[in-house]
Amino acid sequence: MNITKDAAVTITYKVTSPQGKPLDAGDMAYLHGGYENIFPKVEAALDGQAVGYSTTLQLSVEDAFGPRDESLVRTIPKSEFPPGVKVGGQLVGPDLFINH
Repeated sequence: MNITKDAAVTITYKVTSPQGKPLDAGDMAYLHGGYENIFPKVEAALDGQAVGYSTTLQLSVEDAFGPRDESLVRTIPKSEFPPGVKVGGQLVGPDLFINH
């Protein structure tokens, strides 16, 4: 069966920096067919492919999440963190997500 519009697709992916540093990896499922469930360049590469297909893609900033928006960057003093927060941990709160 080939990947066509309205196919439920499961992929295993690995994301690296341009220098080859691992950034993320995992499995995900999405509904194929232009529903904006995955980056368009990735969907285009998978369109019509069969089970077991493998490829390597290079995505520009524009092909992925877009350029960094400095207006979304927040600096929070360490004194405002709750006790027990450590480097490498995550802090989640109202309108706040910090991942160090």
